[in-house]
Amino acid sequence: MEKNNVVIVSAVRTPFGKFGGTLKDIPSIDLGAMVIREVLKRVNVKGEEVEETYYGSAVPGEVGLETDVPARQATLKAGMPSEAVSITVDRACCSSLAAVRLGYRAVKTGEIEIALGVGAENMSRTPLIVPPEVRWGKRLGNIELWDGLFGLGYKGFNPVSVDAGEVALEYGITRQDQDRWAYQSQMRYAKAFAEGKFKLGEELMRIEIPLKKGPPLFLKRMNCQNQIPHLKSSPNCLLFTAALRSQREMPRGWIQALQLS
Repeated sequence: MEKNNVVIVSAVRTPFGKFGGTLKDIPSIDLGAMVIREVLKRVNVKGEEVEETYYGSAVPGEVGLETDVPARQATLKAGMPSEAVSITVDRACCSSLAAVRLGYRAVKTGEIEIALGVGAENMSRTPLIVPPEVRWGKRLGNIELWDGLFGLGYKGFNPVSVDAGEVALEYGITRQDQDRWAYQSQMRYAKAFAEGKFKLGEELMRIEIPLKKGPPLFLKRMNCQNQIPHLKSSPNCLLFTAALRSQREMPRGWIQALQLS
């Protein structure tokens, strides 16, 4: 093997939870700490051996409930030493992959030998935001709360869904194409799960959820409640249009989220 070749020696994730589901009260920082502990334990690597941690997070409103700097907080909660170097990365939906890429680059260039790439999110905990002027008092008029999850875009610009719809039109990707692709993805996952390809101790780790009364709850698979009638055997959680609609019935650039997790 050539010098500075990069190898992934351990990788793990929690099961996905549905919006407002079993994981809704667990801070994303705690979820991040769980996977950090698990991924290190599996290969017997100590926290002090990790030279840099890159941590992806894209919903600052949820992280803000624990103040800020989620990378620092997650590594400390995971039991890593206070001297551990960590960097928080926000690149929207690509944050976690960007974190892995930065870790890869640091190892490839020979700056470090061991890096940790992490990503954690809990959209269910994202708070409604009170306008900043409320801090200084508002004498008259209604106070409007802002939902950072609604629209999922940047203020003053189109929502992400609108821009994605325009790109789909530019490249001739129809709504039927999108539905077929999403359906195919869901069916492949359902088949892989039924064949036992998603096992605890491999890609997945279980999560222990403390309860106010009784023993803790253990989440070992994707948390799902709403499923399509003819897909009851599917373990995943999805929303899917009942029929493929014609292009004439669609608004311009119609993009629909088909998965919630």
